[in-house]
Amino acid sequence: MATRVMLDLLVVDATGDAGGLGGGGAVAWFPVPAVALRLGGGGRSSTLDAAQSNGLTLFATAGAVLRPWRATHARPFELSLRLDYVLSHLSLTHFDNDEPSPITRARWLSGAAVVAEAGWLFAATVEAVVGVGFQDDFGSTEVNDKGVQVATIPSFRLVGEGGVRVGF
Repeated sequence: MATRVMLDLLVVDATGDAGGLGGGGAVAWFPVPAVALRLGGGGRSSTLDAAQSNGLTLFATAGAVLRPWRATHARPFELSLRLDYVLSHLSLTHFDNDEPSPITRARWLSGAAVVAEAGWLFAATVEAVVGVGFQDDFGSTEVNDKGVQVATIPSFRLVGEGGVRVGF
């Protein structure tokens, strides 16, 4: 019987200002063996030196996976392509010596991601997976300090992930 549900546990990374390292998870349902519907989420922490800030990005994803080369016991390697809608909540906390307490500002972002994934089936229902792609948040974010723009977080960034995928 073919695997119908897969669970991903991942380390995620994004390049650029307020990119950062974090973790995430997702569940995918395969109505047919080569196509999946996927829901995911996670978070990553970052720093934005130009604004003397620490960042936290929480995200939720919904999308589809095209899996033309599926892993089998006879051929344990897999390739897939994923397209996700991404809803992110970016918050930056600014630390300044002349302020009595840290200042936090946050923003919701809407975007899309495309990720190419490779997997290696190393146990009966467990794969090691890596992915690389890009994410576009459909708009940059200007960061101001006391009314002066000190940084711009670009909308486009490279993303990477690695982890395990378990089939049920």
